[in-house]
Amino acid sequence: EGEILANQRIIHFVLCAKDSDLIAWKKSLQKRTFNKTVNEILSAEYKGKIASVPCKFSSTEITGEHHYRLIIRDQNALAFLRKLGWGDVTENIKKVIRKHIKKINRKNT
Repeated sequence: EGEILANQRIIHFVLCAKDSDLIAWKKSLQKRTFNKTVNEILSAEYKGKIASVPCKFSSTEITGEHHYRLIIRDQNALAFLRKLGWGDVTENIKKVIRKHIKKINRKNT
């Protein structure tokens, strides 16, 4: 899943109706910050920390599949992906994003 270059990994990242929470989260991010934010989350996960990222949700109607080109450039994030191997990388990334959002929201309530 994805293309590996010397200092980055490109992943075809698909979100569908069952990922409505992640779609709403992504839509609440500032434009053009999705890649950076996911890199921060994966890097923090590799270090055993929780990322400090926006966790607001916008309400939105979710239909169809949403395809994204996710570019991982952060060295710690790349190391985390190497630890995952070649399994279902997209599903593992979704789990990590949800984990960080949940912990941040819990901390903020």
